[in-house]
Amino acid sequence: MHADLAMLTVSRVIIHEVPHRRENTAPVLSEIESPMDADIGQLIKERIIATVGDPTKSFEIEPDPQTTSPVPGLIAAHLRTPPADVLVENSQAMAQHLFTTQPTTSPGGLLLVILAGVY
Repeated sequence: MHADLAMLTVSRVIIHEVPHRRENTAPVLSEIESPMDADIGQLIKERIIATVGDPTKSFEIEPDPQTTSPVPGLIAAHLRTPPADVLVENSQAMAQHLFTTQPTTSPGGLLLVILAGVY
């Protein structure tokens, strides 16, 4: 399924810092959603379009039925539950999972969990 990304509307975002994994480090987990305004929403939309909308930088996602990752279940739970109830908690679990499973050779970075739709 291909969506018209020009119609994408970013409605909510939460950002977590996932540092380079080594002894005595831990992710910095946001406890609230990040403030959103039209400029921030537009910036995020442009970055999504520049990557997801570029066939040389993106690829189709296919679920792995054998995965042990909690992320697919967290996404499904979010889609079944009102977003305000689970966004922070589920995004924290995603950040913690990423931190725990990434190799120690991986650089640190930010995890953005974005709620958006094509309207």
